Amino acid sequence: MSELDALLSPPRDMQSFEDYIGGVTLGRNVPGYPSRKFIHMETTESNKQLPLRVLFSGWETGIHGTYRTTRERDILAIEFVESGRIAFRQDGHAYMVKPNELMLVQPLSETTWAVAPPDESKKQVVALTGSLLGEIIAKLGLNDIHHMIPPSPGLILDRLRKIHGMMAAPGRDTSAISAAAYELLIALSNEHEFTDQPEALRKAMILIEERLHSSLSLEDLVTECAQSESSLRRLFNEHVGCSPIAYYLRRKTRFAQHLLCNTNLSVKEICYNLGYRDPLYFSAQFKKTAGMSPTAYREHHAPRVQNSV
Repeated sequence: MSELDALLSPPRDMQSFEDYIGGVTLGRNVPGYPSRKFIHMETTESNKQLPLRVLFSGWETGIHGTYRTTRERDILAIEFVESGRIAFRQDGHAYMVKPNELMLVQPLSETTWAVAPPDESKKQVVALTGSLLGEIIAKLGLNDIHHMIPPSPGLILDRLRKIHGMMAAPGRDTSAISAAAYELLIALSNEHEFTDQPEALRKAMILIEERLHSSLSLEDLVTECAQSESSLRRLFNEHVGCSPIAYYLRRKTRFAQHLLCNTNLSVKEICYNLGYRDPLYFSAQFKKTAGMSPTAYREHHAPRVQNSV
């Protein structure tokens, strides 16, 4: 029997645990482990209808002997392993997850994990739910991913920590946290896509994701990616089908579309969130890419969000 199979075999002293999320949880604890520090988002009538929302975030540690198996949980849990090794199985797929790798615990999946010896494991966790969670992760191509080795693990870890910081802040903003969660999903989707991309292109695309909230010129990309302008244009045209700046504006518009549909932020707030100084200029750029103004887009695509304001 392989180490992976041995770790994932059910222990004889397995017991049932209460699962407040609504699923079924079985497993085994070790004295003092698992140790968790999660911040939970309260469920209210207003946020219960959000297409995407954070259920909880935080960190969890474990040692060899810690074991869990869950099913019937209607959430997506993004679990980033910072240290140690974790044996992970989901819907028949098994992996040994190492530091700087991810487990994506899919909604309604049967999932098992166990900490591998010899070291303590630590993982950062963000759990997502929402009325359109399944549709959102399907559109982003994340619904069939169990294990991921991101090309830029620091970027993903920063996104996870950002959400946790927002959850811990006094007077936390549910809409802003939802927007940060969508940013995280987009980053994961892009990291999955970037895996087979040329390194120079991947670096440019990651830089674009990091600068969605500010301005970015072609000169900035050329300098920070150490590529000539012609090489960068060729890479984007060959692999993405457009120029670097066209791609950057498309990414900004895509994020603006999410904020319009899934949050109650005003158009002006979204404008400033994306690094634009002039709401009129932002609206013109949005219309050029999306085919309609931000206000019209929200009215056409998200009437339920508008009605709940």
